[in-house]
Amino acid sequence: MNVRDVTGLTAVRAARAAAVNGSNLVAARAFAAQQWGATSDVCDVLTKQLTDTGSIDTGDATLYNVGAHIVELIERRSAWGRVNALVPFANVPPGAPVLGLSMHATATWTPEAAMIADSAQAFVASRISPLKLAVLTVYSEEFLRLPSPRVDEAIRRDVVRAVSTALDDSMFAPDNAGTPDEQPPSVFADNVLHGTFHPAADLTTLLESLDANQLQDVVLVISPLDVPTCIEQGLNGNGVLTARDGGELLGYPCVTSASVPKGSIGYLIPSEILVVEAGLTLGTSKQSTIAVHDLQRETSQIVSLWQQNAASIRAIRYINWQPLTSNAAGIMLDCIGTQADDDTRNAAPATKRAKGGSNV
Repeated sequence: MNVRDVTGLTAVRAARAAAVNGSNLVAARAFAAQQWGATSDVCDVLTKQLTDTGSIDTGDATLYNVGAHIVELIERRSAWGRVNALVPFANVPPGAPVLGLSMHATATWTPEAAMIADSAQAFVASRISPLKLAVLTVYSEEFLRLPSPRVDEAIRRDVVRAVSTALDDSMFAPDNAGTPDEQPPSVFADNVLHGTFHPAADLTTLLESLDANQLQDVVLVISPLDVPTCIEQGLNGNGVLTARDGGELLGYPCVTSASVPKGSIGYLIPSEILVVEAGLTLGTSKQSTIAVHDLQRETSQIVSLWQQNAASIRAIRYINWQPLTSNAAGIMLDCIGTQADDDTRNAAPATKRAKGGSNV
């Protein structure tokens, strides 16, 4: 049994079958056999889940491959994935011992038959394990039972969009201080500066602590709302800069993220940011009630899935990150635009994304 889920729909269909059958995997397999055939990959996945230990790292190709394409879609959509495509993060296996640099290595010219001088390089040993980034999507049971493939595509779209947004918010929003053993802090959290609304000079100040090797791996991150101003001011030079994909900014590769505050320029050295991943799982939540939060109104409401004739699908992305050096990332606020723009932002009421939540 070796499933290669090249579209991500096998994982979605297996979760959908479980959701409409109250997490009863035997009934879910019967539903899948009726919908997609007894020899389908969906049935193979559900059969494997019936005998699985529940570990996220079983070493079995069936469960490892299922959901892999959804991870690829998340990487394409998220700023995190676009940064990784430009300069890869330092990706390591979960729990592996890693030596973080507190001082970079130095080289010296050495005469023949002479002792080589000691390097000034210094290390800090650490281990990092993946944390859970979870999303809960709710649908009516009638919708989940429909035989149309558009149902699977809609669920896949919702999961990819929600996980991508949460991933970027956690990594690039500088006010995210993180929660130990629950959520990693923003890579910018420990290195936030305030600029003078002179982008070139402010960026030089932001990057002045980096050495030549670090500068070669720099990737900038800005808000897509700042792209028109950057183009108007010629900050992209002769290069292409778009709100969706980024491009070139002040001579450096650049990506865009709505999680970056407007008027700011952030930088990352991905090769000096440790990332650990353990894939993505899709399933159904066993909660009969969920708390739906409206962050704009700062209210919440308890919703009974049974009373609403609804079911929930749960996706969990296992990932974590940790900078290896103190200057692996940083952000300069009040950099793009004018002081008047900043005054307008401060005077405007804060807006937040609305989202639902539940214990998982």
